[in-house]
Amino acid sequence: MIGKGKSISHGTAALEYDLAKEIDGQTAAIEIARHELYGCTGAEMVQEMKPYHADFPNVKNNCLRFEVSPSIEESATFTDADWAELGNDFMQRMGLMNHQYIIVKHSGTEKNRRQAHLHILANRVSLSGELYKDNW
Repeated sequence: MIGKGKSISHGTAALEYDLAKEIDGQTAAIEIARHELYGCTGAEMVQEMKPYHADFPNVKNNCLRFEVSPSIEESATFTDADWAELGNDFMQRMGLMNHQYIIVKHSGTEKNRRQAHLHILANRVSLSGELYKDNW
């Protein structure tokens, strides 16, 4: 499995992409899990994160963006529940279970040799007000 991540300032744009992914005119994005986010759009969810940013006015990159890609062999028989378990396990290992987040699965395509993978967008500020260090 490969996981990569960075802190970003463009949470709304990233989340809109994650939720609207299409391949050949068909939806290729499935929401797998979310924690403490209730909005329907990326803009609504990022708006829900903003009250937590108030204590950190100088922090520009206030969202965390991850992509988690298991091997094709490993994920060949994954159900959505398996994908959710993978995403939540990743969040737990990263110490982000007390943060707002959403996990979206993108389907792979044979055409571009892209395998199925997860996109995760998380609030960099925890529900209890701590700023997550982004200097991995």
